[in-house]
Amino acid sequence: MRRSYSDETKAAAMAALLTGVATRWVAREMAIPRGTVRRWAAKAREMAQDAPLKKGSQGVSTRLYDLVVAALQATTAQVRVPSDPQWVARQRALPMALLHGQQFDRTLRVVEQIGE
Repeated sequence: MRRSYSDETKAAAMAALLTGVATRWVAREMAIPRGTVRRWAAKAREMAQDAPLKKGSQGVSTRLYDLVVAALQATTAQVRVPSDPQWVARQRALPMALLHGQQFDRTLRVVEQIGE
């Protein structure tokens, strides 16, 4: 029997996928079968190609738009913090290396999504 998911759940998963979060992570964190997340990822890519982040009139597309915009705004803010020399001076090397790696990886994933 197929389980149905709310528009909010679908939109949150699609927004995460469009901002570069791995399919495996979304499936695990949201307790959704990986195959379902893969289908949603394909649909998210299709929606992004058909109407690149145009605000929809209802349902998943509107929620997806809002969540992607919020995720991109949060990511932009997070990327700015490590460029503050005073903040960097107070950090330890290992957390900074992990932060840099994560930001670089996420940037590559977003670029890959754009290229598909």
